[in-house]
Amino acid sequence: MILDKLFSAAFLISLFSATIRLAGPISLAAVGEVFSERSGVLNLGLEGIMLMGAFAGFWGFFVSHSLMLGILLAMFSGGLLALLMAYLTVTLNLNQVLCGLGIFLFGTGMASFLDRLTLGGSTTPAITPALLPVFPLALRKIPWIGPIIFEQNILIYLSWILILIASFVFSRTSIGLRIKAVGENPQAADTIGLNVKGIRYACVILDGMLGGVAGMMVSVGSLSMFRENVTLGRGFIAIAIVAFGRWYPLRTFLGAIIFGWAYAFQFRMQTFNMLIPREFMFMFPYIFTLLVMVLSAKGYIAPKALGTNYIRGGS
Repeated sequence: MILDKLFSAAFLISLFSATIRLAGPISLAAVGEVFSERSGVLNLGLEGIMLMGAFAGFWGFFVSHSLMLGILLAMFSGGLLALLMAYLTVTLNLNQVLCGLGIFLFGTGMASFLDRLTLGGSTTPAITPALLPVFPLALRKIPWIGPIIFEQNILIYLSWILILIASFVFSRTSIGLRIKAVGENPQAADTIGLNVKGIRYACVILDGMLGGVAGMMVSVGSLSMFRENVTLGRGFIAIAIVAFGRWYPLRTFLGAIIFGWAYAFQFRMQTFNMLIPREFMFMFPYIFTLLVMVLSAKGYIAPKALGTNYIRGGS
């Protein structure tokens, strides 16, 4: 009986549609992290940045009913935190891991504080209208493809466009080459005239802006509400997926799809009357993702200067 349900068209369509929706925030945040890490900066504060973006984007959309304003506020809040991260690591040359953890804690606490200050916190939860599909009904009625591809909200399609642009930047433009040069050998890049600190600033800030929008995809795009720790560790998953994707945007997107499938699968398995403990089902996406990463770990070659601050004229 359970196998019949697992392989039914309704279950599979629902599973794959949810996979795309749940993978969206992780993939966008991970692609932003690709820019930062390709330039040599490990941004462990991504989870805090996503939480700030989740709050700012939700608040902007809630008070103005303007999705564009929500997106702009999410980008601004994420970019502002990332600017602080860049200042600490690129200008002051402080330890990237410690600074990233500090940004994570600061963003997490600030998002909760602002939520309680402006929206009343969890005692009076505010709700925004659900984002409706943007494609016409005729496309959404196409068997299988329609409900999976064409019933997503506009933020999902926006993330796809940004991921394709990021892939083009790294594979086809001189900008991508400069970013990779700074992340591989900042001394040599500086010698040929590249602005190492400027490129790192730009990449970290872009990481924050995309992370902010990724957070909004959770609060506005998926839940239509904000609550404490709404991203549930997706920022850290995004950082891990960057390594799985070998620091390439499209491969990183594939990693996000794998995690999104695992997350969607555990949600739907909980609806079946099974003897598997509920706590194990909550752990399943993380265990599955970790297993996939371990099995594919061979051949990881990170940017050589990743996590290393660049001091001009230093050793």
